[in-house]
Amino acid sequence: MTNKKTVVIATATPKPEQTEAMQHYLKNVMPLLINNEGEVVYRGKVDSQLHGESSFKIVLVIRFPNEDIVRTLFESDEYQSLAPYRDKGFKDFGIVLSSEMG
Repeated sequence: MTNKKTVVIATATPKPEQTEAMQHYLKNVMPLLINNEGEVVYRGKVDSQLHGESSFKIVLVIRFPNEDIVRTLFESDEYQSLAPYRDKGFKDFGIVLSSEMG
């Protein structure tokens, strides 16, 4: 097990025609993240872009005690049962893991 704190950064673009699927995913994923030792650092919408190209409209940053917790969470049956709603409700959805450098 790694002891480095791990940050999950999720970026997403909703499908306007799939609001119900998106809402189901968001309603159920947040308690799952928090109940697995996740601490929400930031949750918001993209207002504008100063440089580069991206299409995402939503950003979530959540901190976990370590990467093992994150990987176990995303591989769990409970999260996997939400994945079809995620895939249906969002045009694109990125999840990256980050840890401190150095």
